[in-house]
Amino acid sequence: MLKTPDLCAEAVRRDVWALAFLPGMPSREPDGFPDLLSMEGRTMLKLLLDLVPPRFMTERLCEAVAGQFGPALEWMPKRLKTARVCLAAVRQDGASLRFVPEALRTPELSLEAVRRNGRAVKHVPEDVLTEEMRHIAMKPGREKQPVREAGRGSVDIDGLCREWQMQKERIGEYSSLDLQDIARTGTAMEKKEVKKKKKRRA
Repeated sequence: MLKTPDLCAEAVRRDVWALAFLPGMPSREPDGFPDLLSMEGRTMLKLLLDLVPPRFMTERLCEAVAGQFGPALEWMPKRLKTARVCLAAVRQDGASLRFVPEALRTPELSLEAVRRNGRAVKHVPEDVLTEEMRHIAMKPGREKQPVREAGRGSVDIDGLCREWQMQKERIGEYSSLDLQDIARTGTAMEKKEVKKKKKRRA
């Protein structure tokens, strides 16, 4: 099966760590990226984004990553920090507004960011800031309100990284799984759990 940019983006939307197994990545084989499992989550994600082959570094892939970990917007190419990608980032974590290009910090995007995380108000341009935004930012419990998106949704990137490190067999699972399977069914570990449930029912 041809690994198209759209297929790869869908796999990443399902599980951000599918980035490690895109065609052309040095981490596709267990020995190809020996330091990968010793990294903390943010470092690993930044490195993986830096290594994505240009063919697969698309708006859709960036949107998939941003929808799971908004602050990853900081490490994306400027040309791909589009309105769609930035919206996905601030919906996941409003504080990601600080990485949105100034020209894209519109009233609508800024309001969405402040609704998700009150602290985002300090990154709203003065000519865009409204009383409504100030009022929302001052409400208790507005420090951080991440939301779930399609796919894995809101991700504790370091927590997920620790889980990945503890279950090193995922490297082998991904190496043998087609990205088409991940795009269709979710993560390798999720697929494994489905198989276990089927066996228990049998």
